[in-house]
Amino acid sequence: MEFNFVWCFVGVVLSVRCSGGQNIDQTMAVFKTGDPGSFFGLSVSLHRKLNPEENLLLVGAPKGNDLLNPTLNDTGCLFSCAISTDQSDCKLVKNIDQSSEVKKKNQWLGVSVASQGPGKMVMVCAHRHKSKNSRMDGSCYILEQDLSLYKNVYSFCKDSKRDEIFDGLCQFGISVASIDGSEGFSVGHPGIMKWTGMLTMYTTTDGIVSDYDGEILNAEDSYQGFSVVASTGVFSKHTVTVVAGAPRYNHSGAVMLWRPQAKDGTLVYISQLNSSDLASSFGYAVALLDLNADGWQDLVVGAPNLFRSKELQGGAIFIYMNEKGRLSRNSLLRTAPGGKLSQFGLALEHIGDINLDGYQDLAVGAPCDDRGKVYIFLGNQDSISQKPSQVLGGQELPLYFGFSLSGGLDVDGNGFPDLLVGSLSDKVVLLRTSPLVSITSSIISSEDLIDLTVKNCLARPCVNITMCFKYSCKSEHFNSMLKLDLNLTANVQSPTWIHPKYLTFQTSVDHAPVAVFKHLVKLPRKGEEECVTTIAQITEKVDNLLKPLIFHGIYVVHEDEPSTERGAARTLTAPHPILEDALNNHFSLQVGFLILGCKDNRTCHSNLQLNTTFYLGNENSGFVQLPRDTTGCQELHISDKKVVLQMVLTNSGDKAYNAQLVTKLPSELAFKSFHVQPEMNCDYNEDSSHFRCVLGKPFENGAQANINVTLMQNTAFPTPGVDKTNLSVQVTTDSDQEDVTVTKCFLLHYSLRVTLEGSVEPPYLSFGGSKGQEGDTIDEEDVGNFIKYTIKWQGVEATQGMLDYHRDLNQMGLLSTHKNSSPILQTEEPLSTQSDGRKISKLMSKEEYSGTGVKEMNMECPSGHVLCATAICQVDITMKTRITLHARLWNSTFVQDFADYDRVQLVMSVKAYTHSQSRITILDSGGAKIRLWANPDPTILQTFELPWWIILIAVLAGVIILALLIFMMYKCHFFKRSHYYEQMQRATHIPEDQREATRAAEQAEELDCLQPKVSQ
Repeated sequence: MEFNFVWCFVGVVLSVRCSGGQNIDQTMAVFKTGDPGSFFGLSVSLHRKLNPEENLLLVGAPKGNDLLNPTLNDTGCLFSCAISTDQSDCKLVKNIDQSSEVKKKNQWLGVSVASQGPGKMVMVCAHRHKSKNSRMDGSCYILEQDLSLYKNVYSFCKDSKRDEIFDGLCQFGISVASIDGSEGFSVGHPGIMKWTGMLTMYTTTDGIVSDYDGEILNAEDSYQGFSVVASTGVFSKHTVTVVAGAPRYNHSGAVMLWRPQAKDGTLVYISQLNSSDLASSFGYAVALLDLNADGWQDLVVGAPNLFRSKELQGGAIFIYMNEKGRLSRNSLLRTAPGGKLSQFGLALEHIGDINLDGYQDLAVGAPCDDRGKVYIFLGNQDSISQKPSQVLGGQELPLYFGFSLSGGLDVDGNGFPDLLVGSLSDKVVLLRTSPLVSITSSIISSEDLIDLTVKNCLARPCVNITMCFKYSCKSEHFNSMLKLDLNLTANVQSPTWIHPKYLTFQTSVDHAPVAVFKHLVKLPRKGEEECVTTIAQITEKVDNLLKPLIFHGIYVVHEDEPSTERGAARTLTAPHPILEDALNNHFSLQVGFLILGCKDNRTCHSNLQLNTTFYLGNENSGFVQLPRDTTGCQELHISDKKVVLQMVLTNSGDKAYNAQLVTKLPSELAFKSFHVQPEMNCDYNEDSSHFRCVLGKPFENGAQANINVTLMQNTAFPTPGVDKTNLSVQVTTDSDQEDVTVTKCFLLHYSLRVTLEGSVEPPYLSFGGSKGQEGDTIDEEDVGNFIKYTIKWQGVEATQGMLDYHRDLNQMGLLSTHKNSSPILQTEEPLSTQSDGRKISKLMSKEEYSGTGVKEMNMECPSGHVLCATAICQVDITMKTRITLHARLWNSTFVQDFADYDRVQLVMSVKAYTHSQSRITILDSGGAKIRLWANPDPTILQTFELPWWIILIAVLAGVIILALLIFMMYKCHFFKRSHYYEQMQRATHIPEDQREATRAAEQAEELDCLQPKVSQ
């Protein structure tokens, strides 16, 4: 109930503007625009001049051109801008620099600017102002509170006798800050002494009162004085401490702290804070403010280039808390919430107490975070908020928003300090702070209890609801009219938290009733109460008088639409107030009903009793109660299609409002139909697991309800491991009575009909050959023909897919597991080639003859006349399963025992059963029989074995014949080898006349061969 209530109103609160430290308003921002490329907004400061009083925005444009000398480039300008909607009404502050034109050129007047506060002086600097030696010594100018020139302030570099390398780029005035608690300014000039840097304190009465010899620092290229801030309350309540940032000290950055000597005012070095993060620019910006309101100034240092890891990059700020005049060396770290190049910490500003909670707050600029952002951190009693309370940024703001900051001054008169933000896009933005208000609300009704018999409003029962409001604000300056948008609704306290159909609000006689009362509440001034009254009417019959009406109101601050009239663009609209506690903008009131017919006008004490019984059958054939076991659980056969749950509910007490009967079924059962008497509203959910009846409106004293629910089988197969389940019935009511719960225990019995199929490949085969000898070693292929049995379990529920299991019967007849199979089979009696010494044929009861005179033998398992192996397979009854058995016909056994038969029939029987302890009954379906026929093959001839002595004689005879053959060849010199030189022809000289005679004889012989032969 409580959760639903909170959820309901949070949906409305989400539209409320944020409060607390999130009251800097962006919707009514004031924009000011300068000349393009003038760096308008590089420095900013809030200022208030008196007599006449006027709040101004001081904006430096260091590359702007002097209108009096348009030929000079980058002289720099200081502008004062009014608080208005006109973006181009900024005025040039004239007659600041009276020096020659040569010195003013490229001097960058406006690079820094600072105001001491309302009615006090302003300092503006030009750090590139040239001395008589054309060196960039820099120059600053002190202005009166009305921005007229008071005095020129030059760096002592102007009259320095040291060489140009040593003091050539003094850059006096690159940073300037007013001294809190003192009438003066602190100025930094980081270029002096080879960029070691130096500080100067200047009072408006005595001029330069203190500086120091920078050589004692002995840290060239440190840029000390790049940022500067000064205040009392750092190490002493009354002595000023100057803090100077040196962002390039030791390539990492440092912050130096100084104080003026009481004797001569010379700045004395106190200590410094160093950074260990290389190139982090630690000290680029510094700020002093009292975060925890202990009276001591805490130090904040910016390091915009900090990069430690992927998680810690994009810049950071370090907070050093002040413990009674001692800065803690253990800094608090706040990292960049934005991207890695956000430059978080490039600008820091003490913005005052923006929420008036007593703690000073801090603004941190991140000009490269998206288009530029400013993060607001709130001070608290410990230090500073862990995360920013508000992030200022957006597409409507200028690029590089957050480059410069100025705050702490209330420019619109509401008592809350505002914030001025500069950029590098020649624009500045004034963000004003909305006042925070607290609302005190109350709600009452004209009646404690609504009597429905009294119809006092247009012939209907009603009640008057009165709501009163007043506001308070911590600021003494805010006392304007506050408008609130009020919404009032009525809800019924229930799990659904619904709006009652029987209630409407009557705003007036002339207006129609509405379901939601809306009103604009106007609070004229702070502390004055304003009340609003409406009439809540009961328009229909109320079913449940025990559920009170809950009137729930929500209010938000009304925001007027901006005026679109001509000329309204110059009217500056004040930011709308914000609720200080935006989550506490609601109120509620409960109003009950006067209940007649109960002993107490507010509460009814009912006495509901429930009796439940289970039956088999129906109203026509009669009912039979379910049997019970020894534990009292009722035995339920799932195959019984009609199981009736009979429930009788009575009430012997007061009225039972919102009485409901809820039945929760186990997954094995589902609702089929119901019959109720008397008629009432009953239904069940989509999965038929819950059945609900609403018993009367209300269920009167002495009433009786009969509810018969017919249940049916919800599943065809049991849940694994579940033999017992529970059914529960619960009766609830809003009356004063405990819930009635009845739980029934069931023992579940299932009767399942299964289908088995079997086949064998091949169904016919032959056997023949020789008989095997006991003890022979043979391979599996020599055993006999390969046989493949396939058994299919169809399951009790049709499912897609098939589970395959493979098993082998090896040559020894033992059951073994296939290497890719699951171990689901086990044997009861392994097969063996040596039974008990008897032949299989001796176990046959008799020989059988078919009608055709064919002699055959039938062997069927299981049987007492045949040796059988039993294989057990555990299967899931919900899945189709295929089991494959591989076997071989033992050829030698069949040749020995069944050679005289014409055919042999082998029958395998397959049956399904369950464990004895299970409550599942397998209905006899005959199982499956797989028949295999084996026939003797007469074409396979028997082989005869020769006696060993015949083989021995044949071998000896062959050896003797071979020896005689070799001897005869030896005698004929077959193995004698002739020498080469004995058969080689030797060279012989033939006379020439003998050669001629030989040639003539050869030619004559050739001629004779060519002459044709004459037959005689």
